[in-house]
Amino acid sequence: MKPILFIITILIFTLLGCNQTKVSITEKDIEGPWRVVLLKFVTTNSERVFIPGKSNYKEMKIWSKNYFVFAGVLNEFTSSGGGTYKLSGSSYEESYKYYPEANRVGKTCKMKLEILNDTMILTWPLNANGEIDKLNYNLEKLVRLK
Repeated sequence: MKPILFIITILIFTLLGCNQTKVSITEKDIEGPWRVVLLKFVTTNSERVFIPGKSNYKEMKIWSKNYFVFAGVLNEFTSSGGGTYKLSGSSYEESYKYYPEANRVGKTCKMKLEILNDTMILTWPLNANGEIDKLNYNLEKLVRLK
């Protein structure tokens, strides 16, 4: 009976450990190339979802120490940009040096960043308390490229 309990305990801890969101995220955790697998825009009255392969949307994002760059295409519109970032735990902030929309250059965007195994989730905008408005937000899900 004791060996069975021991095996069950080990299995439970293994399963829980494999599915936990990383809370203390560092630059090393996000460095490298990532591919966007879902982009979602939620407003009070609508929800738009873009999934590569199911829509004419593709995007990739690359992080290196203190810098990020992205490139994407939606239908015939291509876009790319980049800048610097700050990361503190799950609080993430991008400062745009280059952006398709000139009015965003020089601006910052505060986001919540989560990592679960090889999947990253960025959610924004955040209010002054660092929380997401569930009726009005954007979500980007990315997977690490190997």
